[in-house]
Amino acid sequence: MATRSNHESLGHLGAGIGFVAWAVISLPLLLARGDVEGALLTALPCVLVSVGLWLFVTAAAVLLQALLGRGSTQYWLVLCGGVATAVAALLLLAEHWLLPVLQAHAGIARVMHATGSVMRVPWLLRLLLLAAGPVLLLRPCVQLLRDTSAVPVSRAVSGVLLSLGLTNLLLAASRGGGAGLVDAGLPTMLLAVAFALLWSLVFASALRLQTAPRRLGAGAAVVVFGVMWCVTDHVALPYLLTDAAAQRAALAHYLTVATVVQMVVLAIGCRLLAVPVFAAIRDHTVAART
Repeated sequence: MATRSNHESLGHLGAGIGFVAWAVISLPLLLARGDVEGALLTALPCVLVSVGLWLFVTAAAVLLQALLGRGSTQYWLVLCGGVATAVAALLLLAEHWLLPVLQAHAGIARVMHATGSVMRVPWLLRLLLLAAGPVLLLRPCVQLLRDTSAVPVSRAVSGVLLSLGLTNLLLAASRGGGAGLVDAGLPTMLLAVAFALLWSLVFASALRLQTAPRRLGAGAAVVVFGVMWCVTDHVALPYLLTDAAAQRAALAHYLTVATVVQMVVLAIGCRLLAVPVFAAIRDHTVAART
């Protein structure tokens, strides 16, 4: 039993390394090329996004495991759905935000090509990953929200997320046509749906277990809205520009200020999530050993 609990703890740690490593590696690469702005305003926010998503998915997995057990089908649906959603979100940000900065340096581009690094995937694969999240998460979410006081709060948070996703979908499709719909509109809408379901699962599970529901709910909400803000700015917003010369100058200034605020928001969300998530992992490990 102790060996199994140790393996689970190492699994959470390994997942965290996998989530964060891609963005952490880009920091020294950019700093070595003297691109301090790219490191601080692109790579560092991507690190915070990765940490936040890892904590968010881990919170859902640990809470569902404590509530339903590791052998439950609902647990595996939530785990797979959460991972698919987080990976799809990271692929979106990697392709639209970090990759252009890295490829602006010929040396880094050559290294990435030589090592076979991949940050751009076919649009169909990205959409399938994004669609997998809502499909896998819907059933556990509906079952868990039955007869629980989490429903009103879940509806409010989900309503805001879905409104943001729908706005991005309509604007990207109207301004960018088919390319805007496939590249930005549908991905942001599917991501909003998956985040709404996953947040509802985290909050409802924490409420039933009485595991710091307010802190977990607040931390998860802050991380989710921080990630959605980043996705909106770097995936959907470019399709809304019409006058490239005038608007892109204003956009560059806005993105600088917005990125600093986003880093603060994501850091707060990570801080709120970290304490209860690590406490839940520790308690689960101790319970498994005894």
